[in-house]
Amino acid sequence: YAVNACLPRSAANLSDVVGRLSPETNPLWKRRDVTGDGKAETFCNQFLHAALELLECPLPAGQLAREQIAWLDSDVGKAHGWREMARGLAVAAANAGQPVVVGWTNPNPKAPSHVALGIPTPFGEEFQIAQAGAENFNAGTLRRGFGNLPVRFWVHE
Repeated sequence: YAVNACLPRSAANLSDVVGRLSPETNPLWKRRDVTGDGKAETFCNQFLHAALELLECPLPAGQLAREQIAWLDSDVGKAHGWREMARGLAVAAANAGQPVVVGWTNPNPKAPSHVALGIPTPFGEEFQIAQAGAENFNAGTLRRGFGNLPVRFWVHE
């Protein structure tokens, strides 16, 4: 990965990527049983990777959400331009077109964690995200995607 080798930063580019991947309607992100255990899996990690790939931002392929969060926190993730930020700064960054990852690590290491992409948010509204997960949407509130879970935010600088 080249450090900071992203598409030009703009709210339009972020919105375009979400529209192209369309987690709300794209069957690729639809919950389904891929392991044969009778339980439907979700694809938040794959959607996030695909979005960041289109934005030309580094995030290793093939990781679960928990592993993606650990990578963002790692020295390698930091060396590739990722920084954890407070919610208000993350909203401002998404509005400026910077890639923002929102994530929650499940305290149960055997249970799934969750990640989403921060997107531009109209002034005065709750932070907006795009996600594939228990519910898939192109634009929805942070609360809709994560409920009251203690989420964290990373911005690619």
